[in-house]
Amino acid sequence: MSHSIRHQAKTSAPKAKADVVRAIENDFKVGEQYTNEKGVFKVLSIKGEQMVIRWENGEELKSSVDIQRRIQERRSQEQVAIEKKAEAAAAKPPRAAARKTSKSSTVKST
Repeated sequence: MSHSIRHQAKTSAPKAKADVVRAIENDFKVGEQYTNEKGVFKVLSIKGEQMVIRWENGEELKSSVDIQRRIQERRSQEQVAIEKKAEAAAAKPPRAAARKTSKSSTVKST
């Protein structure tokens, strides 16, 4: 029997972070990998609203599905904000370099 938790995201997330998108728009699925602040983790089991996850370093944790869902949603929102900022910066015309004048560059004739 496959265990998964279905949840919906209210925001559309960018495709740049496939693991975050997958966690928000689809299910957490046993055997799938996702990423949080501690790194990449694999879902080992889901029972009700609790899940057991294991990071690549071997550390395991029993966690609330809701907590991991909120982490994924926040990471997605942060990624969207970063991408919007980068798009806005790319859309701005480059600033003209200010010209510096030096007093010592004036030559006096005698």
